[in-house]
Amino acid sequence: MSFLTPLFLLGGLAIALPVLFHLSRRATRKRTAFSSLMFLTPTAPRLKRRSRLEQWLLLILRCLALALLALGFARPFMKDGSPMVPLSERPRQVVLLLDTSASMRREGAWTNALTKADDIIRSLRPIDRFAVMCFGRETRTVLEFSEWDGTPPEARATLARARLASLAPTWEGTLLGQALVAAADAFSDGDREGQDSASKEIVLVSDLQTGSRLESLQAYEWPKDVRLNVAGVAPVRAGNAGVQWLAGTGGNAADGKESVRIRVSNTIGATNEQFSLTWKRGEVAAGEPVSIQVPPGQSRVVTMDAPRDAPGVDRIELTGDGVPFDNTVYVAPPEKQRLSVVYFGADNPSDATQPLFFLKHALESSPRVDVKLFRPQGGEGGLSAALASVKVGFLTGATPGIARPLRAWIESGATLFAVPSSASEADALARAVADVEINATDIRPTAGGYAMWGEIDFKHPLFSPFADPRYSDFTKIHVWRYRRLDAARFDGARILARFDSGDPAVMETSLGKGRVVWLATGWQPIDSQLAVSSKFVPLVWSVLDYANVTQAEIIHYFVGDSLPLPVSTNPLTVLGPDGGAHSPVAGATQSFATLFPGIYRVIADGAESRFMVNLDPAESRTEPLTMDDLEQLGVPAQSAAESRSTSGEEKRQASLLAVENEGRQKLWRWFIVATLAVLLSETILAARAGRRMRAQADAQEATP
Repeated sequence: MSFLTPLFLLGGLAIALPVLFHLSRRATRKRTAFSSLMFLTPTAPRLKRRSRLEQWLLLILRCLALALLALGFARPFMKDGSPMVPLSERPRQVVLLLDTSASMRREGAWTNALTKADDIIRSLRPIDRFAVMCFGRETRTVLEFSEWDGTPPEARATLARARLASLAPTWEGTLLGQALVAAADAFSDGDREGQDSASKEIVLVSDLQTGSRLESLQAYEWPKDVRLNVAGVAPVRAGNAGVQWLAGTGGNAADGKESVRIRVSNTIGATNEQFSLTWKRGEVAAGEPVSIQVPPGQSRVVTMDAPRDAPGVDRIELTGDGVPFDNTVYVAPPEKQRLSVVYFGADNPSDATQPLFFLKHALESSPRVDVKLFRPQGGEGGLSAALASVKVGFLTGATPGIARPLRAWIESGATLFAVPSSASEADALARAVADVEINATDIRPTAGGYAMWGEIDFKHPLFSPFADPRYSDFTKIHVWRYRRLDAARFDGARILARFDSGDPAVMETSLGKGRVVWLATGWQPIDSQLAVSSKFVPLVWSVLDYANVTQAEIIHYFVGDSLPLPVSTNPLTVLGPDGGAHSPVAGATQSFATLFPGIYRVIADGAESRFMVNLDPAESRTEPLTMDDLEQLGVPAQSAAESRSTSGEEKRQASLLAVENEGRQKLWRWFIVATLAVLLSETILAARAGRRMRAQADAQEATP
């Protein structure tokens, strides 16, 4: 018999208590009256050498009850007799999970990692199975179990070392959670007959930096038979500072300077807090350095103006940090976007009472966007040619001869923002683009003299920029007149906004691959106050966004992202920061994977697009994770030093087996039952003994 909690057996020492109680003698309470003792001869009292035990059976029952109780709390169990195979004699299935992310570029980290990996290979035996996986942003299998099994035992170590020699740290981020899930699943893929009793072990060789992403482990149930041993890698230098480009920055329209905001982060435990930032063109510095102080564990944001006398600068470099792998951020000056917008109408652009005057000012060019607002010229053939490269247009008045090319243009995928100036023009446009009669009518509100915007669908892309409560109030825009449009005449018409009268204010209809957005009132002062409100310019640009003709100011990617390539029938060329030229297959939309940080240039049809690709900012967070961070996500991790103790692991396995046997047998319940039975017998016997002693005492008192 064995015990799961043998320390409770010390409770058996309490058996001495009943013995002591039985040895203690109480002085009698009976007093007998006696005459004077002066005539008696005094004698010395007799000393007893030992106390005399009484009620032997009662004493035995009490001692037995305490002994049974101590045995029950010690949780006894019987061994099942099946010998446990020591771990030192069991086959092992080992997956070496090697970190190849950018943070492993720190001095000494990769060399230390290869040393630890070689130690693992030397510890393998012929009965063991081995696989190698590496990870950064993606997880790759370098050596599979099947390859290991198919290689002669004497050549396996050479094969594994050769595969490790082909690896090197990349510039990617660290998706540690995804890699651990892939490694745990590799055992199910690599199981074979006779390996059920083999121990399954993942050896993680990594710097375990805090920037490692563990989200994939949150919804993953870790296998109970898979152990994770962590072989931590320590670089030569502790602490690190990194730089990050912040999105949403751009040039200053007032002075024409290009400026960017840069965040500098310093890790906890860093020894330096004085740094400087410098613009560079290649490896040549440009402009004066900007000094910045960042205490350990904090970050600072600084605005950097590009030097005017140094065109072509493409990066900002941080100096003062002893860990240089993340001290450069690449900045591609944004290219000026050129948009073409067609306008249908006969009004004068210099007339402040006409729609074109306000539209022209709303679409003024900026340092980032050059807008060309033009009117189509010529007949149907010339109009079709002019519209071929345009995807968005505004219509405030019909032009003779445009019905057929206008409809074909919309059906090809264009977006038309239609603002008919009268009910007759609304009817004519509906017949031209949709072959429907809407019987529009001109409305001049009489209640209060104006109508107001009422219900608006802020979930639609056209109005989503106004969804914030600070910008969603359209009630201050008074409408003096509008056109009542019958939405039921169109198939699938969607009402985006209504007036307070319930009539449609903005309506969307589909036509082929394109769409027509109807505005029931004009924005010129004779119709409404829309053009002089703060909502007009954002609404016009929202139409362009909805037509997908605008793009983000700066296209920014991280290493590992794929660059979108344009559709072209001509050969494409991608120039990478490593100086290599790549020629993807033309004629199909595809992407190009980035492997290095830097400026990528895509040349297609004589036009060049530039993309900046930087290091994942999370790689700069190099403080190490702890075992608790993994265990909180359900991964039972231990350091490699703890896993080297085979005897300790065998003890753990024996302990688990003991818990399983004890939980199945539950012998402690019978000891508790026996204890209750003994206590019941002791209670009955003690009651009888007490009655007998009281009867004897009463008989003595009754005797004269």
